[in-house]
Amino acid sequence: MNLVTPTEQAQAVADVQSLIESSGLEAGLFRRSDAPKSRYGEEESEYEDTGVMFPFEWRPKPKETVSGDTHDAEIHVLPGLDIREEDRIQHEGKYWKVLNVIEENLFGTVTQKLVRLARVYCWIDRKRVVEG
Repeated sequence: MNLVTPTEQAQAVADVQSLIESSGLEAGLFRRSDAPKSRYGEEESEYEDTGVMFPFEWRPKPKETVSGDTHDAEIHVLPGLDIREEDRIQHEGKYWKVLNVIEENLFGTVTQKLVRLARVYCWIDRKRVVEG
């Protein structure tokens, strides 16, 4: 016996999508190129603008938990977005590293993805220094 009907699941996904899109926030997605990894680690790998702009909802974190956490911010994105760990996003001139992506479920239906981020102040690729 299902607690939620397929119609209710679809409505929940549509409601969450509407909330995320109504936030008015958009970010650009950057992904590591196919170039070999730098010997100095991922912070010196090349990242390319994928051309994807996506809506997101900013999830503020209470100040008392920031100091003990390993991430700086969280966002909610649409479930169909191809966002991966170690991608970079850019919003309002600031860059963020994707630490992990968690699918959030409502009775077996993915309604959104929770993305944990760390602020990136600078990374070096072979073409330029990127500051954010």
